[in-house]
Amino acid sequence: MTAVARRKATTEHRPAPEHRKTAVKTREALAKRRAAAIKRREATVERREATVEDIAREALIRQARERLDRFEEMRDAERLQQSGLAQREIAEILRTTQPRVGRLLRGARVLSSAAHAPEEIILRATVDQTSREELIETLCALSYTFTEFAPYPDDGSLPGTWTQVSTAHSLGLLNDEEYQSVRSAVRPPAPE
Repeated sequence: MTAVARRKATTEHRPAPEHRKTAVKTREALAKRRAAAIKRREATVERREATVEDIAREALIRQARERLDRFEEMRDAERLQQSGLAQREIAEILRTTQPRVGRLLRGARVLSSAAHAPEEIILRATVDQTSREELIETLCALSYTFTEFAPYPDDGSLPGTWTQVSTAHSLGLLNDEEYQSVRSAVRPPAPE
């Protein structure tokens, strides 16, 4: 064996110096820590985004529930009035003021004139977390009224039940795809 071959053979089998092993281990450990830190940051961002979406969804459900509670309060006021109670007595029972009872009764008249109001159907579906397909099917099957504008020289308009669907869409209770599905089935008149 030549001297070069012997030197090569002895260096190949010679273990790396301890300081080199330690440096390699340190680099590997740092790389692992960096990778773990990146994963933790990514997970935190994902959790934060999910949390924001969850909070927004819960707020929407809470607002829908509050609106449904107002509908129930209107119906309660109407039932109490039909049983012969005065607005003052209704106010005591409902723990509110007499002027508010007057507003509740006006609202109840509007509610009772619109059987199966789209707004209430959408709110109930949101609160009860009804399947969106079932909601869209129900909304497509309804017959709607549309906004009527006063003729010139008068101003003003009477909103129709279709306005409730448009409002629900603008409030985020219906997404764009759901709104377009209902709109294509109903075909409301174009605004003038």
